[in-house]
Amino acid sequence: MVRNSIALQSGRNSAKAAMRFYWKSTGGRPASFFREEGDQWFWPGSGVSFEGTLIIFLVKVRGSKSDLKFEPSGWKAVLVHNPGSVPSAWSVRSLACPVTGRILVGSSSLLIKDGYLYAFSTDWKDSSVYLVRWPVSNAFRGDLSRPQWWMGSAGGWADAKPAGLKPVPVFTGGQVEFTVHYEPLLKGFLMVQTLSLNDPCLAMRFCHELTGPWTGPECFFQPPQKTLPGLLIYAGKAHKVFMGADLTLTYAVNTTDNERIMDDMGIYYPVVLKAKISLRK
Repeated sequence: MVRNSIALQSGRNSAKAAMRFYWKSTGGRPASFFREEGDQWFWPGSGVSFEGTLIIFLVKVRGSKSDLKFEPSGWKAVLVHNPGSVPSAWSVRSLACPVTGRILVGSSSLLIKDGYLYAFSTDWKDSSVYLVRWPVSNAFRGDLSRPQWWMGSAGGWADAKPAGLKPVPVFTGGQVEFTVHYEPLLKGFLMVQTLSLNDPCLAMRFCHELTGPWTGPECFFQPPQKTLPGLLIYAGKAHKVFMGADLTLTYAVNTTDNERIMDDMGIYYPVVLKAKISLRK
């Protein structure tokens, strides 16, 4: 299996939309779209476009002796100058990115607001979530060298991660993958995630400002696949751009059984849900 690929969806109604998939090839065999670097490979995190340019953040991954047989090892970002072309014709440039230890910058959700690109970034060891930003002009010029870190309400924004001083998480108990979007019906920001591998309910958080304070996670849907043995449920997300519902949600169902991945066409595709937002007094 290739480590990553690109999927382009045509249409915003998930019940009627079509998808096309793209990957590279080497010697007539399928190869990852974003090529491996030595013994490390890449899984796409979040991406965002601005004025005809696309930034994609990638999680670096390597093999390990853990139960899952892999672990994150860092992050990088790429700039696509012509995202309107078919992916096979994309002009992709790797960007110089600062080293941030266990914090996977841009692994989860990106937003553009008030002239800044904001990146929700998870510590993959303890699931704390941090907020990083750049001026939009810098980011889409390809300059990610000086991120600003949220240091809490007392510290505000710091131009670079201060030596010996750890940024303040905007919330804890996050996942590597989740989404944050502005929800007009709620007049604030809504975050959606799966709670954990042990309890993979779809959970939400809410805040009026990106920096918080965020509410605690509230479970609102239990995936029925939770009762089936040998499955992993993760990557709960919301997709505001889809049509046909107040909110479209997805989560992934996977397994560590390689033969089952190949044989069971009922897994390893996103499960798509419709959600209705109701206001409570």
